[in-house]
This record gives sequence, C-alpha cells and structure tokens, in this order.
Amino acid sequence: MEKWRLIKNVQSVLTPIRKKVMGYKQRHGKGFRFSFPSYIGKTLSLKTRLLLMINIIQLITVTAIGFLSFYKSKETTMKLTENRLEREVLTVYEIAQSLMLLYVGKEDQFEKKIKQVIKQQDAELAQDGLDGYYFVINDNGALPLLDGGDQLQLAEDITSKILQIEKGIIHESINGKKYSFAFHSVQELKGIYVIAIPQSQYLSPIQSMATYTILLAIGSVLLTTVFILLALKPLVEPIQQLRTTMRKIRDGNLNINIDIKTSLPVIHS
Repeated sequence: MEKWRLIKNVQSVLTPIRKKVMGYKQRHGKGFRFSFPSYIGKTLSLKTRLLLMINIIQLITVTAIGFLSFYKSKETTMKLTENRLEREVLTVYEIAQSLMLLYVGKEDQFEKKIKQVIKQQDAELAQDGLDGYYFVINDNGALPLLDGGDQLQLAEDITSKILQIEKGIIHESINGKKYSFAFHSVQELKGIYVIAIPQSQYLSPIQSMATYTILLAIGSVLLTTVFILLALKPLVEPIQQLRTTMRKIRDGNLNINIDIKTSLPVIHS
C-alpha cells in the first residue's frame, strides 16, 4: 500500500508538469527556439522600433565621423609639432657651429651666447603655448640648460634611447604624463641637444574637440528623437487604430464604425 501511495503522489506532481510541457509544444512547435529579433518584434511597438533603428544609425554615423575627425586632427597636430621641434633643434645645431667659429678658444663666451639663443627659443615656443624643457644629454646624464622652474627628471632608459638614436623625435611617458622629445647631436655642446614638450600642451584643443563631438552626438540624438516622435505620430496612430479595429472584427464584432482622422493618402486608400 505504501508503495502504491508513493507512486500516486509522484504521478500527481508530474501530471501538471507534463500538461504544461505538452501545451508549450503545441503553442510553439517542437523546433521552437528563442530569437532576440523575434522577441523584439513582438514586444516593441512600431514607433519604438523605428525610433530605435534611426537613433542607432545616427549614433553610429556621428560616432564614426567624430572618431575619424579626432584621429586625423590629432595626427596632423602631432606631425606639425614634430616638424616644428625638429626645426628648433636643427636651428640650435647650426647656430652652435657658427658661434664656435666666432668664439674659438672662448668657451665661457660661447656658453653664455648659446644660452641666450636657447632662452630666445624658449620664449618663442612659449608664445605658441609650448613650455619646454631643454637639456644636453651625454655620458654624464641629462644636464638642464636653463635655470629656474621645475626641472624634468629624465629616466635612464629615455636618455639611453636618445644617446643611441642621436637625432630624431621620440614620445615617452614620465610619471604618467606623455612628452615629445626632439633631439640632435651637437658636437659644440659636447652632447645631444634635447627639447622636451608635454603632449597635453598641443593636444588639449584636440581633446576638447572630442568632448564637443560627444556632446554633439548626444544632442543630435535627442533632437532627432523629438522630431521622429512628432513625424511618426500621424503615421503610427492610424495604423494602431486599424489594428485595433481589425482585431475586433476578427473577434466577430462587425458593428464598428471606422473613423480614422488622418491626412495620409495611404491610409485613406
């Protein structure tokens, strides 16, 4: 008796579950699988789907244009700044050669004059928003050429790389801040002349442009949403009314007056 009672209890639990499973199969079919697009199509209204689709397309377009503009502007700005710094170190290289010929055997006067040239160079760069650091790098390390102010401490791997290359431009990070280093070997200075410029000084307008682009994208999406809602209202509401009316007719209610107020010729036809 206990055995049969246990079997009946199990059957009483399994029977409702079996009925639910059979009903689920009858409604959806044996090969039913969950589909996200199908789920979206059944749960979202026509207005919401159109609004979502247009906003996504617009957001992708604005983001792509903004990213390309930012990338090209950054690339162009860095190239122009690199060319400027290369000209500056080359100018000091040429001036140092000329001054050495003028002050042969007068090393103190040569050093005084070359520092005046570098101070003038620093002033011209500062007028363009570029506050730099000036060094001579040799086997003794990095020697600052201008007194006063905070001095930039160059890591040993940076000085080693500059000594190895001797001429050119590199971009390195110091304490999490990126710098551009332009350098040229100057025999008269007994080392490599180096100008270091923080990248934030010449890339800050580009960063601001990226911020404006993001704000523009958000603003354009909001404005587009408002205009789309206003434009879709006279189109979607008649369709929803027709849908409701057809559903009532399908249920057998034939005494319905169809009164749809719209100026769209497609609906009237």
